[in-house]
Amino acid sequence: MATAAPDLPKATTVALDAELHDLLQLHRKHEVVFGASHHTFRLSDYSECSTSCEIHISNIPSGASLVQLVRLFEPQGKLLRLTLFVDDDGVSVGKATAVYENEEDAMTVEEGLNGVVLSERGPYKVVSARWGSALGKSEALRKSTEGLIVRTEMGRRLYVANIPKVKTKEDIFNHFNRFLGGLVDVMVYTYPGSTQNRGFCFIEFNSSKNAMFAKETIVASRPWGCEVVVDWADPEQEPDEEIMKSVKVLYIKNLSPRVTDADLRRAFAERGLQVERVKVIRDFAFVHFFTRSLAEKAMKVCQNLTLDDLPLQVSWAKPPINKRMREEILRRRERRMRRMLASRYNCFTANVGQGDF
Repeated sequence: MATAAPDLPKATTVALDAELHDLLQLHRKHEVVFGASHHTFRLSDYSECSTSCEIHISNIPSGASLVQLVRLFEPQGKLLRLTLFVDDDGVSVGKATAVYENEEDAMTVEEGLNGVVLSERGPYKVVSARWGSALGKSEALRKSTEGLIVRTEMGRRLYVANIPKVKTKEDIFNHFNRFLGGLVDVMVYTYPGSTQNRGFCFIEFNSSKNAMFAKETIVASRPWGCEVVVDWADPEQEPDEEIMKSVKVLYIKNLSPRVTDADLRRAFAERGLQVERVKVIRDFAFVHFFTRSLAEKAMKVCQNLTLDDLPLQVSWAKPPINKRMREEILRRRERRMRRMLASRYNCFTANVGQGDF
């Protein structure tokens, strides 16, 4: 269980900030950027392109150069920017980000370049994990991990677990904003009828590059003295816009544990709104209406509605994702957690080998 570190004198806090800054500088990677010159790329084009999509590339060989990556990724779509992360000696650390003009190009790149191996004889595609399962176990594992890993799913949001439950949204934002660039928002979920968080939060950045940097540095910084767990947040599956226009169900959060189905029905009835069905689940509920127009009217009414001294948080309910998509999300989450735990284990054994423990 995470425990909050005691409040420290201001002088001590300043000293810790300086130490934290030095620590983060050690973890910060240099960048080599294609597309920053006047001839190949105009910054204004990138900043004004609302349809641009950023992808995350990992498992890049240490000997790979920016030129090799550009030759591989540029023909796949309208490449606006490619950033390769290198160490102090200018050697690739195995990660890069690429920005394409639209999401369609980015998805094409993800499908076409996942599993591609960069070699002296040129890039070639290896058997993916799915098809590699037909091989021997060791051969399948080797072939499924030696190629590039290209993902659009990682996005800009991180999941951070094992944080002190007494920390508020403002506490978390102010803490991370001291040393992380591009922090946009912090999302915290509380227990019903309590101000305490549930031991985790989501933090959002203005780019996947900043999120990728934060993913490593948050663990290294040990916020509030806690051994936190950081992973990419599962992407929200946004339904089609036309489907959302036909939704007649409201999703209501921040309910008191004492609120029942009958209480919600009564609250809407007192405001002249007829409800078809109500389902309260812990601290949230789904409220169904007979028509879209009634649901829209209820949405406006609920913006200032308070039940049991708690203000309601209301949004449109999203249709549930299908079973196949849900299983794919769970598989991706499991793969990411395995990679993260393996990375921590390798780091631990390396330190033991050096006599650090």
